[in-house]
Amino acid sequence: MTGKMEKVAISATGVTVQEEMDHHFGRCRHFVMAEEGRTYAVENTARDAPEGAGVKAAQLMIDNKVDVVITGSLGPKASEVLEEAGIRSYVGASGRIEDVLERYRQGRLESPSGAGNDADMNRKN
Repeated sequence: MTGKMEKVAISATGVTVQEEMDHHFGRCRHFVMAEEGRTYAVENTARDAPEGAGVKAAQLMIDNKVDVVITGSLGPKASEVLEEAGIRSYVGASGRIEDVLERYRQGRLESPSGAGNDADMNRKN
């Protein structure tokens, strides 16, 4: 079931896992990436776009070959771009990035976006 390690991107206020998550997807300063036991930050180059920051940030996720996005809020256009690319997104998360990552790894995050009220509805094994 565990196959390849997933690459997870979390909207972040800073560049380390000790920082708080950023509630915003398209306008966050950085994304903290977690894969294969390591973490690193990627600057959100879409943040200062006059419009379409969420869609541009979604493209950044595609370019970085991300499997999962965890953020506080995600607009409908960005959500659609991520979904079409096969990137799962979790919205409504908050707290320190290391805590959010731990909740994700334990399967304790809220249901993926688009999953409605049933947390297991969109789960794929």
